[in-house]
Amino acid sequence: GYSGGTGGDMGVPASRRTMAWLRTRLPHLRLVVLVKSPADRFMSNPLASAKLSRFQASVQAGTNAMPRKLHQLLLDNCYVEKLEAWLGFFPADRFLLIRSEDLRSDDLRQRQAILDEVHAFLKVGPHSYAEDDLDYLGHFKRATNESLAPVVRTTLNCLPPLRACERRLEGA
Repeated sequence: GYSGGTGGDMGVPASRRTMAWLRTRLPHLRLVVLVKSPADRFMSNPLASAKLSRFQASVQAGTNAMPRKLHQLLLDNCYVEKLEAWLGFFPADRFLLIRSEDLRSDDLRQRQAILDEVHAFLKVGPHSYAEDDLDYLGHFKRATNESLAPVVRTTLNCLPPLRACERRLEGA
């Protein structure tokens, strides 16, 4: 996401000072937040790739040994905690959460519907996107996700802290 000094990437949250500054100067600010499941967000984190590779080798060898730093990185990938800080400065109706999984839908009409929702939320006029643009939108690169063994993805998705985060995100 855009991080031009405002902490637009929820993975690198803005300081409370920055949030207060935005609230003061842009009191009607509306925020569109693209979210992934905590496990998928973690798997696309370049800082985690070496640790994830070691964990994947461990799962395939049957030892299931998770490096301690990997466990902490997993815990740090919960959007809800980062969103809660923002909610201290802006009301919930100023946020539109969009699941990246929905943007990757094979249904181009669903992608257009999501963009229509964004336009309505931002109070800008409607726009019909060309099929090529909608197709591109759903196929942005997911660097590390594609090389992960299904058993490792399942293991990560079943970890209690990530499941709890996912439930909190669904309730947001």
